[in-house]
Amino acid sequence: METFLEPSKWLSQLSQAISQDEWLSGIDLYRENRISKVDRFEHLICGNVHTLEGKKEVRIKLHPSGRMIQWVECTCTRNRKKGLYCQHIAALFFHIHQERSDFSAETYINSIPQVAAKTEEAEAARTMVHGLFQQGRGNIVKIDFRGSILVVHFEVKAGQISQIELDVDRQPAFLDSLAAIEKRLVPVEFQNMKIIEETCIQGFYFYLDDAKKLIGRKVLALKKGPSKKISTSLESYHEKVSLRSGDIQEDVWIQAFLEDGLGTWIGQKYFAIPGVGYFGIEKTYIDWIELPHTLKIPDQQAIELISSAFKSYSDKGHIFLHKSLSNLQIVDDLALSEIHVLQEKNGWFYLDPRYATNGENVGMLDLFNRYAKQKSPYLKSDKMWIKVPDLLLNSQWSVDSASKCIKVSNLELIKLKQSLGGTHKITGKEQLLQKIKESTEFDTVTDAPSLDHTKLVLREYQKTGYEWLWWLYDKGLHGLLADDMGLGKTHQAMAVMSAIQMKAEDASGPMFLCVCPTTVLDHWIDKIESFAPNLKAIKYYGPKRELLVKNFAQGNTIVTTYGVLLRDFAMLEQYNWHVIILDEAHFVKNNKTATYRAACRLKARLRLCLSGTPMENRLSELKNIFDFMVPGYLGTDREFNKNYVTPIETQNNFEKEQELRRLINPLKMRRTKQQVLSDLPEKVEDTRHCWLSNEQVALYKEVLASQATPLIHSLKNEQGPIPYLHVFTVLQLLKQICDHPALIRKSTDWRDGESGKFELFRTLLSEALESNHKIVIYSQYLQMIEIIKNYLTELKIGHVVLTGKSQKRGEIVKKFQTDPEIKVFVGSLLAGGLGIDLTAASVVIHYDRWWNASKENQATDRVHRIGQKSFTQVLKLVSRGTLEEKINQMIAEKDGLFNRFLERDEEAFKSLTREDLINLLQ
Repeated sequence: METFLEPSKWLSQLSQAISQDEWLSGIDLYRENRISKVDRFEHLICGNVHTLEGKKEVRIKLHPSGRMIQWVECTCTRNRKKGLYCQHIAALFFHIHQERSDFSAETYINSIPQVAAKTEEAEAARTMVHGLFQQGRGNIVKIDFRGSILVVHFEVKAGQISQIELDVDRQPAFLDSLAAIEKRLVPVEFQNMKIIEETCIQGFYFYLDDAKKLIGRKVLALKKGPSKKISTSLESYHEKVSLRSGDIQEDVWIQAFLEDGLGTWIGQKYFAIPGVGYFGIEKTYIDWIELPHTLKIPDQQAIELISSAFKSYSDKGHIFLHKSLSNLQIVDDLALSEIHVLQEKNGWFYLDPRYATNGENVGMLDLFNRYAKQKSPYLKSDKMWIKVPDLLLNSQWSVDSASKCIKVSNLELIKLKQSLGGTHKITGKEQLLQKIKESTEFDTVTDAPSLDHTKLVLREYQKTGYEWLWWLYDKGLHGLLADDMGLGKTHQAMAVMSAIQMKAEDASGPMFLCVCPTTVLDHWIDKIESFAPNLKAIKYYGPKRELLVKNFAQGNTIVTTYGVLLRDFAMLEQYNWHVIILDEAHFVKNNKTATYRAACRLKARLRLCLSGTPMENRLSELKNIFDFMVPGYLGTDREFNKNYVTPIETQNNFEKEQELRRLINPLKMRRTKQQVLSDLPEKVEDTRHCWLSNEQVALYKEVLASQATPLIHSLKNEQGPIPYLHVFTVLQLLKQICDHPALIRKSTDWRDGESGKFELFRTLLSEALESNHKIVIYSQYLQMIEIIKNYLTELKIGHVVLTGKSQKRGEIVKKFQTDPEIKVFVGSLLAGGLGIDLTAASVVIHYDRWWNASKENQATDRVHRIGQKSFTQVLKLVSRGTLEEKINQMIAEKDGLFNRFLERDEEAFKSLTREDLINLLQ
């Protein structure tokens, strides 16, 4: 009876076929207990994975032998249509490994299907032809040429004529071997052909044609010393202008151009000119032989070639340049030097921006007009090729030809100003400069509408945020409100919607669309009803939502989810919204998703994104959010990667980071809790330590010996890849041991084993309850949540539980917030750490810790946020002498690595070095 391979082996096979993001998402789905109905039917394993988009079914087909998987499929679009392994497949594999030991007696997972390797091309056989001079010539009866091939006809026997064909390389030796009488059989022009003293080399001659396009011609260069004269017979085969090679300066090279019909007279050893002779080839470049005779180089490639001294061709032959290329200057970093403001009319600004380079002044309008005609990314100007700036290429400029200026909107003007790097280079009348300042720079305004018709009472920093949002709306701009979690982004959004509602000429019917995750849908409805009932919210959600459309006229704020947006965007895009709000905007950070594309099709005067972590993984996700708000503002993806992502994330370029900040700051507002801490009651964080029980110590050492030690040896081999997934599996096992031995036994009874941490937890819980505190408890393991739940039930302590599978989240939270008998809230770190208020609690216990402290902070912020009136105690439980203690230290030491711009890096685990991982496993 066969069994599963060790997890480190079969999980490794899956990891080779799946992306890292899908793998980690699959683990999150497993940890949230999103898998159900996992059954086996002979050679087929089926399981359901529940997501926010609905149920997905994963099927695993085993080979009848049980020794390998024949295929894996999922009903999701990513797998079914694109053939890619998805997070749902990963989740089911992890579930089977962790929880379905009943499959292991019969199943032997040996491999994951991979893409078939390309078939090797068969190597063509080459036949070798031997010359007559090697065989004994026989009687030669005729010699002629078929193109560059010499054909010898000879009599083998009386009346039996045969022939042999000789290529250019075999011809010199054969012709030299002929007797005088035989030479008369050779065509007249070839009778005196011999090997000539001069040698030739293969190369390329580059020049500019009349249209300033770069042309390359494949040439054979005949080497001739300066003191020698070339024979009259060769004069028709060389270029009239003598040129010097780029890499051999002491010799002059005479060009033999292949357009003269000599292209077929090239061998591996010799190049022949009929009637002249055979020239030896110093070195044969196979790539040169295979290239066409004339190369027409596109402009972009031409600039790259010239800039790199034709490096991509120098390994295929020698380089020869026309004199027009020798002094050509390439300007690819044209800098904006001045913006002269001519006038302002109806919110449009008329400008004359100018560039400066090499002592010359170049007008943007001139460049724009020339580019419109030539459509070339490089423009020729005297002795310069000027690269058209990305700023000019990526903006939809309007040209006022009569005034010889460019007409721009507020947004385009902001982009131009940031390109200058400072406002001191903007010139014009003082009145115009003041209008530019008001239109491009936010300053606390006094004309924002009153909010007396609402129940909103804003704190000072929230009032500033509201005034900024009103400024965006008034100036026709869009924005990202990226305040820390708990600082009231919802209140500020409700404020600007209420102001717009009051000022609008027609305030009837749907005006505002708020799109949010399902988990915070009720949160929005509750907040609007409590603080801004004037907005008349309609919850657009559920299987019969088509009936709700009829009620749109009675409300003005439609609150829905990203899932509904994807399904109903054809109806929603028909409205011209005053404001569209994307709450938790990082849910649409991927521009390849259908949900993102649906959001981009919506029309609104103000597009507002709310998120405390809009750049969870990388700068490209920030770009996607800005592309939703202000399409094209940050350029194309390729340009953004070149200009910002690579310099900032790879090269730590501070100047580029500051440049990006200048570009996005007018459209982004962010305040941290440290900046407004006086508006919140005190929060104290405390790490509480415990020791493992004897039973935990034994289990811990067993895993170190059997699984961690081999991984340490692998990590010390710096030639191999870092086995992140294998390390992750072992570390997760060690963390479960630290929590409670029952987790290893798949038990939910707190008595099933001794745990030092659970004993500490019981003490802290007792102290908090005796002091009449409400407590929030977080764990990343669903099994640990079940253990805590059973313990509370046994002691008859009122509690609620929230995980990824929980229904009616709003009711669970409301019960904890309002019912004095419910003392404890127990939740998973993921499901209970986003989009809810738990301000009734004053104690937070993080039962276990993980790499990314931002997840813990987000969860803590459910308690320590606006509305909290009590001192907040945050307790983090850590087992002494284990990886938990090392993780705790690592989070503090590497905090800088996990922060970037607005967020903590969600791939923090992959930021760890080999030494870090070895330290954790020891």
